[in-house]
Amino acid sequence: MDINKIRAALNTMQNGDKSLRNDLVKLPKGEHTIRFVPYKFNREMPFQELWFHYGINKQNFLCPKRMKGEDCPMCDFAGELWDKFKLTNDEDYKKAFKDLMPKQKIYAPVIVKKSSDETLVNVTTARFWGLATKTYEEVLQEIITADAEGIDVTDVDKGLDFNVRMDNFLDLKNRFAVKSIKTVRNPSPLVEGGKKAVDAVIDSCIDIYSIFEFKALTEMEEAVEKHYNPSTKTSSVDSVGTTKSYGSSRGQDDSDDADDRDIASEIDAKFDKLTGKA
Repeated sequence: MDINKIRAALNTMQNGDKSLRNDLVKLPKGEHTIRFVPYKFNREMPFQELWFHYGINKQNFLCPKRMKGEDCPMCDFAGELWDKFKLTNDEDYKKAFKDLMPKQKIYAPVIVKKSSDETLVNVTTARFWGLATKTYEEVLQEIITADAEGIDVTDVDKGLDFNVRMDNFLDLKNRFAVKSIKTVRNPSPLVEGGKKAVDAVIDSCIDIYSIFEFKALTEMEEAVEKHYNPSTKTSSVDSVGTTKSYGSSRGQDDSDDADDRDIASEIDAKFDKLTGKA
């Protein structure tokens, strides 16, 4: 018996494992009523816009370039693929470039007030819900419309809930996408129970960056190398383009609003603009 593994298991039981923490909420197929919770780490903006490199060596990575304006090995590699495409006009390089480009995902703290899945209701801990860009735009439009009527949808006393209808994404059994999302035009408190209950919900929200952490640049470099050249053991930028079996690097994200068609069309549009085809 390895006593160090026993100690690690005990530490996990006592302090929790981030990979197992229930800080994200998934909405299954059906009808749901949710409420966006004021984000205590940024009270002016509950929606946190993150950029990910998805599915690189079966992992997802926050993009330091899009998020912080810092160096990003994956963006650099995408630039090399783009240069290869310009030189060769090889569609494989174009596809690999588009797959490697960072994609946006938005997360916001919510509580679920009503749901076709009763296990989601009566959870008074704020959890993050992931929104695709199309749904995010629809939510922002709803918020602006409410603001024109003098309503702050996140007001803890007189804010607005949102009705969400989820349906299957394509023909995939366990993937769902938002089919409609609208405000409930009836102001209500965030939760019942007064200020103490409201404060408890807001305080329960953790920092989004304790769920999604920036990885070391060396780890990102290694992931890119292994993803595109799985047979190599050492990293080398000279290996760019030596392996043509790129496959698809778009990985499964961890939200239930996973309408990859929106993401794909957005990337296609940006790529066409970059190449002068738009």
